[in-house]
Amino acid sequence: MHRIPIEKFNVPGYSDPDVLNAWKWFMSFISAAEWRRRKKMIEDKITYEFKRTSPFSESLTEGTLQLVKDDMIGWYLYLLDMLINEPHKYEYFQGVRVVPIFKRFGTDLELLKTIKGVERRIRTLLRNRISEADAILFEILTALLWARNGYQVEFIEEEAGKKNPDIRAFRGGGTWNIECKRQSKTSDYAYRETTKRQKMISHISRMLIEENIILDIVFHVEIETLPDTFLLDLLKDKLRLAIPGKIISDSILDIWLDYVDLHSARKHLQKKLVKNGSPLLNHLIGKKPVDNKAFTCGMHANFFA
Repeated sequence: MHRIPIEKFNVPGYSDPDVLNAWKWFMSFISAAEWRRRKKMIEDKITYEFKRTSPFSESLTEGTLQLVKDDMIGWYLYLLDMLINEPHKYEYFQGVRVVPIFKRFGTDLELLKTIKGVERRIRTLLRNRISEADAILFEILTALLWARNGYQVEFIEEEAGKKNPDIRAFRGGGTWNIECKRQSKTSDYAYRETTKRQKMISHISRMLIEENIILDIVFHVEIETLPDTFLLDLLKDKLRLAIPGKIISDSILDIWLDYVDLHSARKHLQKKLVKNGSPLLNHLIGKKPVDNKAFTCGMHANFFA
């Protein structure tokens, strides 16, 4: 991979004091050595896709998910680390929902620190329940909301085998027990659906890349009910020399076909570099703003780091 010194780029520094202070507070619960170890593991995982010998050597389901599910809180802190310290490596789509959470923590950081048991909750998250970031961050946000509304708030210590509320709040002689339902960013169903979609696309990926084809597909059935080779069986005789427009419409799916505008993409890339996985790159490929939640693409390209 070609390398360009970061000094050659005019990358603006990140300056939001609320996000900075909240991130630094969370990082104060992790040693520098521990963070280096976890950061390396995260970067090894998300750079896996660049180590392939061929873009068609294995399924798209292997190594393409920009997410670290087994250390979710580490992933969130990594996104903030990149935003603050190495913005050229920041992942826009993943970070967009993380930054506002830490913005809220930082805005009311001194109040947050007064909540009894919050530091213990954060240590538990960072050491023992690293994959449960969404649930525990939601609990902390809930406790902060009650504190902002004038209640004295504390976290209730968890006891093995015993079901307790998560938070207790006091005001004016009254006591409220609050239980937070476990919240997750993305359901297991969504992950299964993404995996299935990528398996299906893997069977036609070579044709799509070689012909510079864009497909916009709307399924009308559960895609888990379809075979992995469904798109291949349906499209193998239709993709060569296809005319742009709707090429299939039935009770199972609608498919629109178009071609990547390579002339416009090359013209842009002659003047500017584009970050891999960025909204701009997706726009260049899709010829319009692209919702990244169900967007899969492959490229033959020169990558720089």
